[in-house]
Amino acid sequence: MTATVQIDRRRESTLWLKLVIVGGLVFLTANTITAQAQSSSPENEAAARRIVDSALAAMGGRETLSRVRSLSMLGMTRLQVEGQQVQGAARYVVLRPDRYRADVTIDNKKIIQAFNGKTGWGMEGLKTYPPEIDKRIEMAMQTALYRGLLALFSASSPHLQVRLVGRLDVNDQKADAVDWDDGAGNMTRFYFDIKSHLPLRAVYSDIDSQGNPVVTTDDFFGFRKVDGLVWPYRMIEYQGDEKKREDIFTEIQVNGKVAESYFDPIP
Repeated sequence: MTATVQIDRRRESTLWLKLVIVGGLVFLTANTITAQAQSSSPENEAAARRIVDSALAAMGGRETLSRVRSLSMLGMTRLQVEGQQVQGAARYVVLRPDRYRADVTIDNKKIIQAFNGKTGWGMEGLKTYPPEIDKRIEMAMQTALYRGLLALFSASSPHLQVRLVGRLDVNDQKADAVDWDDGAGNMTRFYFDIKSHLPLRAVYSDIDSQGNPVVTTDDFFGFRKVDGLVWPYRMIEYQGDEKKREDIFTEIQVNGKVAESYFDPIP
């Protein structure tokens, strides 16, 4: 049953972290990954890069990914808030390399969070967030741009390091697990289907709404081709073993016209 959410201003910062959605990726704060760097032999790295090359080809090709400047995802989101399910409309827009905006509407109340490449900001209805929440948005957006599924856009980085972990089961499918480090402190473990080579899962370190460390898992389903790019139309997020969110997209647009000013604070 879908619950009605009443925002208590005294609990605003907590509910904000629970309600905010960014394109299938949870919000992160900077420097939350604590995993130690693991050595990789030349043979291991070569095997990992072969798997990555196959995955990039399955998603439309390395060149296709490198040409993506903007990505807009429109659909529906279901959230778990204090044990109740909340459902609403969602629109997530990425303008590479460093702009992101999320619009979520729940019970006719619109919540916006964005990062314009310099500062983060947010609104709930016509009310703006206090500076400490805006700063949290800024940290979250900066990290969300480079972890999880969007980390794949760093595939051409000369600083990228990959390491083959092994072959594991993901949702009853065999997958090759690869640790992905973009060289800038953003690490994700991807699980690539051994048959389709598409990413089935991304796992990364995060913090929950209380500021506690947690492992976040994003599962991907329903891949379709959009202007040459193969992208999932359904994503499910777990924190630990608890399902937190499901996004189902009805429309995805690649390289649509998006003005940089769209990510600036609304006067």
